[in-house]
Amino acid sequence: MKDISYLHVLLKMLYRYHLIGYSGFIRSVLSFFLLMSSLVTNTLAAPSGQGFVVGLLRPDGLIIPFAYFNGADFTNPWQKPRNFGPNAPSTITDLDIPWFSGFTAPTDSWFAWYPEGGKRLITKQPIKINSHCSEVWGLPTGEVKRKFPDHVYESTKTGLVTNKKIDVSPFSNISKSGADSQFILKVLRPFFDKGEEEALRKTGIDAYYENELRRSKGIVKSTGLQLMSSQKARLTAKESIFFVEVTKKYPKTSDSKDRECKLISYQKSWVLHAQKPTLLSSEFEVTDCDMKNVSTGKAIGVVRIKDLVYIVHMNIGYEGESYSIFRLESGKLKQVLETFGGGC
Repeated sequence: MKDISYLHVLLKMLYRYHLIGYSGFIRSVLSFFLLMSSLVTNTLAAPSGQGFVVGLLRPDGLIIPFAYFNGADFTNPWQKPRNFGPNAPSTITDLDIPWFSGFTAPTDSWFAWYPEGGKRLITKQPIKINSHCSEVWGLPTGEVKRKFPDHVYESTKTGLVTNKKIDVSPFSNISKSGADSQFILKVLRPFFDKGEEEALRKTGIDAYYENELRRSKGIVKSTGLQLMSSQKARLTAKESIFFVEVTKKYPKTSDSKDRECKLISYQKSWVLHAQKPTLLSSEFEVTDCDMKNVSTGKAIGVVRIKDLVYIVHMNIGYEGESYSIFRLESGKLKQVLETFGGGC
């Protein structure tokens, strides 16, 4: 096993640094052996019958695999780039070969999990696709919700996919005018007001936005607390979890630059609702209409493995995105994996 791993690393170095020359035939042969060594290495490392790959499904029918469950933990079973520090998340961008080749067959069955139910998908050979200014490996399927040109990157994902049928509860969007929305706004209002006041007492937010917020709060009236987006998933018959984004918008004062671009107080939160609501975590930020300095999010699905509950979540930034997996345990939410999915 160790000898095969060393061979895989050596082949990868030869390929990356062109140490065997630029012959197209030789490079093709080397690419084949590199793929085969990856298949053998990953297959031997995978616990039989216990592992599965997790990915996200794009509206154009492409699956983006980003993590592997090895029977004990969610992992990124590939080597980090040299310029990534030990605490930096792994990345699926610009990999020489599909990292998931050793865990899935080229034309494998995958399962897409939608609020209305699961669906079996058949994949084709992996291809490279655009992810912001990067490239990632994806798997084409026939599940096309919406097509867009090859040069356009679409950050919205439609659902959670796995290459093994497991226990999944997908998140569904809640209506901004429904009872759930009114309930969640009532729960979050005092936490939001507290977050806004604390933001003005600390220096962690951008000085420009801080000064704008101080001026605006003293002069103009906000829009009031508004629901930007929210998703809900059922954990048990009597327990649900919400991911919620709320905002307040303030017109900028007369001496502000770019007065048409409103100031925004933004908060994203996780709320557990059983017999009573519990705020699991919350992040507050001040921004304006383009939201360049804010990472928004979308909850994708709840995964149950024996007695453990995991939550798959997507972080969407102005010039990049990442995918997180949290574990929900004893009323606390802990991030166990983050994977960078592309950026500029």
